[in-house]
Amino acid sequence: MTKPRIGFIGAGRVGSAFALALHAAGYPVTALTSRSYASAEVLSARIPGSQAYADAQAVVDACDLVFISTPDDAITHVAESLRWRAGIAAVHVSGSASRDVLSAAAEQGAGTGSLHPLQAFAGVDQAIANLPDAVFAVEAEGGLKQQLLAIVEALGGRPIELDSGDKALYHASCAYAASYVVTLLKLATDIWQSEFGWDRADALSALLPALRGTLNNLEAAGIPDALTGPIARGDTGTVRRNLDAIQDRVPGQLDIYKAIALEAVPIGLAKGTLAPAAASELRSLLGAVDVG
Repeated sequence: MTKPRIGFIGAGRVGSAFALALHAAGYPVTALTSRSYASAEVLSARIPGSQAYADAQAVVDACDLVFISTPDDAITHVAESLRWRAGIAAVHVSGSASRDVLSAAAEQGAGTGSLHPLQAFAGVDQAIANLPDAVFAVEAEGGLKQQLLAIVEALGGRPIELDSGDKALYHASCAYAASYVVTLLKLATDIWQSEFGWDRADALSALLPALRGTLNNLEAAGIPDALTGPIARGDTGTVRRNLDAIQDRVPGQLDIYKAIALEAVPIGLAKGTLAPAAASELRSLLGAVDVG
């Protein structure tokens, strides 16, 4: 399969990491633009043979496959502001939006799709290092879908194919596994910081080994067997003491703790270490109505 000439509209962390990874995989990354022209120039300097443009239309005119790697809210406006043609493809990298947001390109004869790398993009170089073995959500049809699957293979990723109606729910599930883990650790370090006097960075350093151990257990044993802690063993007394301490000292976290603990109860039951009677007691303690 002949590799398409690739362009990027948007040279932020995601666009830059993706462009550099594709270049390293042997794809001709030809044209780049960004809201900040300086960002496009910086990226172009790292990709021999590419050209930075101030005008996004120049990228469309120079390429066969254009990735729109702007913030999600800008994708539709970008697609609507450009002249597309048959034989070109417009692909965005949003996890939550479907390819329907590119309808303006489709109406002009362009192919449309989305390709979302399920990976954190805190920094460009680290993101590139994380791409091999990452899952990529592919949404496209026909020849474009085959092109995107080939790109995933070239990057060492694992493709999953999604329908348009699945994108938002897919993205919500990814948030549980990625960004909301950061949120939970923020809540944990809040306690260490406000109640124990620790610096947040030191608190995070103390908690990360437990997180790594949990991830190792998940990889080795999966769900439900990786669940540990008082819910898994039916330790109602410990859960009650946790609730009392949170209510007394960080009451703003009480509802969050209860909601997460309730979700752990069926996991403990599935693991076989939580007895049904203890599960009923835990549900009552956590404020749920036990329906048997």
